[in-house]
Amino acid sequence: MAKPDADVEDIARTPLEDLNIDGDEIPPVLIEAAEDPYAREALTDCNAIVAEIARIDRVLGPDYDYLGRPEGGLKPGRVAKGLVGSLIPFRGIVREVTGAAGEERELIYAITAGMVRRGFLKGLGMGRGCDYPATPRTMTMEEELAADEQASKAQAAEEQAAEEQAAQEPPADPR
Repeated sequence: MAKPDADVEDIARTPLEDLNIDGDEIPPVLIEAAEDPYAREALTDCNAIVAEIARIDRVLGPDYDYLGRPEGGLKPGRVAKGLVGSLIPFRGIVREVTGAAGEERELIYAITAGMVRRGFLKGLGMGRGCDYPATPRTMTMEEELAADEQASKAQAAEEQAAEEQAAQEPPADPR
């Protein structure tokens, strides 16, 4: 579901998608989320919440708390895909008649339900006192990398100090 910029294959598939010949199937985890995004029967502990979030992440990609704000701007693949789609006369009507528009609406509904479910799961995990990834990330990626680097430097400094202290201590008396 989480797709990067359109490539040549995606661009070539545009007319087939519009004619409802080559569409994407909705993954089961998103179908389940669309049926009941707030289901909690199987969520007995933090590990169960993490497992459910991981199922959703495999389909939707990382959550916003991991990625941050997506980059915008003009993407050549999207422009090309839009251009190919615009060559189909009465594209909107064709998509409605073939059912492609309806399937796209179902897919968007399922993706939205998956995102809602993931948000619900993280809120539930936070309420139960779980750790990340069963709760929202508390630091940005940059802050986390800086904290990891600072911790690594502190550990290296401690190890160096311990080595220097060991080198200055007289050898143990073998008696």
